[in-house]
Amino acid sequence: MTRVKAGRRQRGYGNRSDSLETTMAHKQVLFRSAAREKILRGATQLADAVRVTLGPRSNSVLIEKKWGAPIVWSPACCS
Repeated sequence: MTRVKAGRRQRGYGNRSDSLETTMAHKQVLFRSAAREKILRGATQLADAVRVTLGPRSNSVLIEKKWGAPIVWSPACCS
């Protein structure tokens, strides 16, 4: 570990544990009506996706995420 003078930052080259800078994901905290609206919007999107998997002509649904691989939702996995 190297010493760094006060007021200066060390760039993180190589091993992340040596870095003095930390990058964190931005989080947004919502309260009351704004939070309820976001939850309702997400629940409605999920209900619309599940709706097409029900019934005699059930189809598969692809659910996209902000990170990672998308989820393939088929009626066979839920019954």
